[in-house]
Amino acid sequence: MTSNIIKCSKKDLMIAVTLILSIFIFSPSIQAQKTLKFESIKEQRIRVADLPNAVESAIPSQLSRDAALPRLPKFETLKKTQKLVFPNIVEILAVQKPIGSLQRNGILVRGHGVWIKHNDGVHLVTAGHWVENAESIFLDTEARPDNFNPLHAKKESFEKRKYDRDPMKIIKKDPKRFLKLELTFNDKNRNVAILNAENIKKPKGLPLFDIENELASRIYGLSPYLGDVLVEALVFPPGEKEIYIGYYLQTNFAGILGAPLLSSSGKLIALTAYPHPTKKQTSLVIPPVALRVALEKANKSPDDLEPKK
Repeated sequence: MTSNIIKCSKKDLMIAVTLILSIFIFSPSIQAQKTLKFESIKEQRIRVADLPNAVESAIPSQLSRDAALPRLPKFETLKKTQKLVFPNIVEILAVQKPIGSLQRNGILVRGHGVWIKHNDGVHLVTAGHWVENAESIFLDTEARPDNFNPLHAKKESFEKRKYDRDPMKIIKKDPKRFLKLELTFNDKNRNVAILNAENIKKPKGLPLFDIENELASRIYGLSPYLGDVLVEALVFPPGEKEIYIGYYLQTNFAGILGAPLLSSSGKLIALTAYPHPTKKQTSLVIPPVALRVALEKANKSPDDLEPKK
């Protein structure tokens, strides 16, 4: 008699647990909580024609390691190239929004801007990912690769450390030095952005390297954060298991955030974007063809860029 009561109690217990779980899982309040997790998702319609195709992402044969090389540039040639390139490489400062609620002030990010000559115009170009969501963007009118003075880290005790650090202080301190820029064009699919400002003095600009008809004997990177000289670099395609970053080419040049990759004659081959997520001393490169396509897209009128109904 006692054993039958125990067996019956087990069955009742299993039924009760099942009912409780079903009520818990299918409860409207629980479903509402699950839905809240996806409120931050934004829907964006993208035309297939706006996406970079396989030709844009492929590494040109002229830039590959196995390409036949012409005569190597002389030291005097590289010195002339540096003088030609320096006025067209500028420092861009982007004030990013605070990351979380505990951070009151934004973050000041320093990157590169390159003056590019294209279709009878000169544009200030950089990688778009680090400026598209910035609260404000500035051009340092005094910083050039040949007179750049990077900030150095300082030791500071915990007691003396200040947490109320406004990134705008450096700009407010010398407002004539920093020129406010506007983001006038941003191709998110190719990660190419164009900046501009009123009454901005434009240099001659660097011409784009013609990868279809020219052969680069060597490729050089230039970043004021790494020195005031051209640094020889390699450009290579992503690996077979790197499909998630398959759009970008790769380079052993450490400069990022719009640092230029140049030919020995000073023509712009490509721009860097991010650091590689897993490989040290490797940066991701906006492909040369995609860069040219983005600039051609920027020269079109707004009517040409809108989807045709």
